[in-house]
Amino acid sequence: MGRWWAGIDWSWGLQDFVIIDDGGRVVLHLRVEESREGVEQILRALRDLNPTSHRFSRRQVPIAIEDGSRLLVAELQRRRQPVVVIPPAVTARYRGRHGAAVSKSDRGDAALLADIIRQNPGRRSFLPENSDQAAAIAVLARTQASSTEAARAIMLRLRSHLGLYFPAAVEAWSGMQYGLRRPEARAVLALAPTPRLAAALSKRRLHDTLAAAGRTRLLDEEAARLRELFAAPGLRQRPETEQAMGERTRLHLAELSIACQHAAHLSELADTRFSAHPHHQIYRSFPACGPLVAARLFAEIGDAPERFPTGR
Repeated sequence: MGRWWAGIDWSWGLQDFVIIDDGGRVVLHLRVEESREGVEQILRALRDLNPTSHRFSRRQVPIAIEDGSRLLVAELQRRRQPVVVIPPAVTARYRGRHGAAVSKSDRGDAALLADIIRQNPGRRSFLPENSDQAAAIAVLARTQASSTEAARAIMLRLRSHLGLYFPAAVEAWSGMQYGLRRPEARAVLALAPTPRLAAALSKRRLHDTLAAAGRTRLLDEEAARLRELFAAPGLRQRPETEQAMGERTRLHLAELSIACQHAAHLSELADTRFSAHPHHQIYRSFPACGPLVAARLFAEIGDAPERFPTGR
């Protein structure tokens, strides 16, 4: 009995579905929609590969695709069809091996994905069938990581901008955990986004701002430190230019605050969801594995019991 492999090149619109045989030759090419009808067309094509054999099953034909988060993949998994996710970088490397000037096409990419798993049958594992609860935790944990990275990118833009006219603000929280993402840093800069405004702040005003931002320790010392730093003479932009740059700082601060709030909310949500999962205590028992790290580890490993056949 022959063997077959399949590949799907996803796109906005029709999806190219290709089946190849042992020799790498294309035996079927379909263009289907990302819908129930499209899934039925794919499964019917797989069943029709060997309709006379009672030993053949469509589940013997793995399907390769680059994006495992698509609705099409979710429906194929629900129908117990094996799916293998191939990273786009791997596809690009294999495409380069087939010639110096390979023309890229949707059909060609679908055939290439199928050929990758044909050539590497033992090195490409099937997409694990995690529970719905595990999939939801993975979405939250990964989104939280993306939100944290977005906040960090905004912070770097803010720091670069402050360096052009307000270096004391960069220095104020340099070396501290989270830097300009700290709630107290954002609160002080929102109150005084320019050196002139910051130099006019009293120690009492700084104390109250720090307290309102959630700081509870060494308030007097921190207020005095900031007061001295902001009052020190330094290079300045011209008044109107400085004021305009302060308005841009307010924009960066607004973006940064939203990103930080989203990251904090998603962190709490991921921890709450993961706390209800049976595997939660296992991950939290790992050394130096806090709630967020535990959720992220679980997001990458999942809870499919058959994913790892042995402890090794």
